Amino acid sequence: NTHLIDANLKESTGAMRIQAALTGIHTEAGGNMTETVALAKLTAAIGALNEEVAGNKMTKCLGQVTFVKGDESEKSAGAMTTMVGGAVLDKVKGGYTIEAGGPATFIGAFHKLEAKTKITFTCGASTITVDGGGVSITSPIITILASKISLTKAVSEV
Repeated sequence: NTHLIDANLKESTGAMRIQAALTGIHTEAGGNMTETVALAKLTAAIGALNEEVAGNKMTKCLGQVTFVKGDESEKSAGAMTTMVGGAVLDKVKGGYTIEAGGPATFIGAFHKLEAKTKITFTCGASTITVDGGGVSITSPIITILASKISLTKAVSEV
């Protein structure tokens, strides 16, 4: 399943949007990409799921469920916003990468992301990687805001 659009991509669904493919799903938008689903968005692929957007990417839905046996990657040259009123469930057998050239915002009542090898979030010069070895944060500056910070084991500052 391949979608190659040289301009903006705008999809609107009044109820449920179900997309499934045996080999994989690849979407490229030459401009902005906007998806609006009134209820739930369900995506499934035995192969990889790849989205590349040359502009901003906006997804709005009540619930979002994704099952991928390969790798999943979302890349936006601009800002990326995912607004889900309920649950977001991503189950990926391979690696999961989200990359945004601008601000990346994920809003939802419940987020669950699972990947077998690693999960990587990239925004500008900052990267967060979660894999079997731990959590790695690379950024020019890190700000932590919390009412309480608890370090249960010895830590090091590099």
